[in-house]
Amino acid sequence: MAGRSENDERTWNIPFAVPDFTTYCKDTDLSGITIAKVVDNADFPDVEEFMKLNQQVRGIVRASKFKRDIVRYLQTLEANPNHIHSAEDIIGFTKSFAGEEHPDRDIGKFLWTQAEGIDVNTDKYREMVSQGQFYGGEVGILGAMEKHGLDLLTVPLQWASKTTWLRRDGVPRT
Repeated sequence: MAGRSENDERTWNIPFAVPDFTTYCKDTDLSGITIAKVVDNADFPDVEEFMKLNQQVRGIVRASKFKRDIVRYLQTLEANPNHIHSAEDIIGFTKSFAGEEHPDRDIGKFLWTQAEGIDVNTDKYREMVSQGQFYGGEVGILGAMEKHGLDLLTVPLQWASKTTWLRRDGVPRT
């Protein structure tokens, strides 16, 4: 759906001309296909179990990948005048360089990542990846899509933050 709607006054404030997307449908025959299937109260059986996991524990995969990926990124820099090569170097530089305005600038996530001693080679990382695949797969969005034969799953915007747990590896985010 695109464009202005009599039912939504905010759409009348769109600051540009909305393209006519129907011009892209000239060679597409949509007759006989199911456009939508409303599944009221889709079942996500293990949401309570997932929500019991500590928020920091759920961040292990993201933090581990960050530690690995920041090193890779820093290696690609043509110039690195402060010799920053790791998350630990970022912490040290942030603490010691006045221009970074530490402690007013929060480095808590960096410190947590460092304190946990986690990386992509740890058993804890592999365990959390496995749990993420389970919760995002068979008992999450991908499971619901398979169970109900869906190609697309949409959620009302006001529920989006409540379904964050459902979105895992490979599931697009808006």
